[in-house]
Amino acid sequence: MGVRVETVFLNDLRFKPCQECAGCDETGICVLNDDLRGIYKKLTSYERIILSSPIFFGSISAQLKMMIDRCQSLWAARYLLGKKIKAAKKRKGVFISTAGRDDDAGFENARQIVNIFFTILDMEYNDELFVAGMNKMQPSSPKTKAALKEAFLLGASLVKT
Repeated sequence: MGVRVETVFLNDLRFKPCQECAGCDETGICVLNDDLRGIYKKLTSYERIILSSPIFFGSISAQLKMMIDRCQSLWAARYLLGKKIKAAKKRKGVFISTAGRDDDAGFENARQIVNIFFTILDMEYNDELFVAGMNKMQPSSPKTKAALKEAFLLGASLVKT
């Protein structure tokens, strides 16, 4: 569709959790120097972001939560220092998540965390796709194929808006 897509796997990055040291309160820049340094620029410059995570015990994965917590520096930049994220057009985010359980009970907490994160990034929580019952789904099952198609269409719609 004429857009550049970049995939970031948090497991491929080496980074520490937020220390809540308040080192970013004066500058809006995290004092920890690790692989998240490059991620901050992407989070503040990209116009569209799709976050994805499986549900673990009613929440997002530890890796995603750790990255979000490390964005305390972006919160400090926006809310303590009044720095705005400049964008050519309205920034939008989508959340895609899967769960082993057959019901949607685990998604609500994850939705709230991601919604707050998108707000801090000055992004509209544009849409979501939640797929429950993954423990019983086979890769070639009709439900799996339908979910993959829906995820593709969700990404395509994000590009069009």
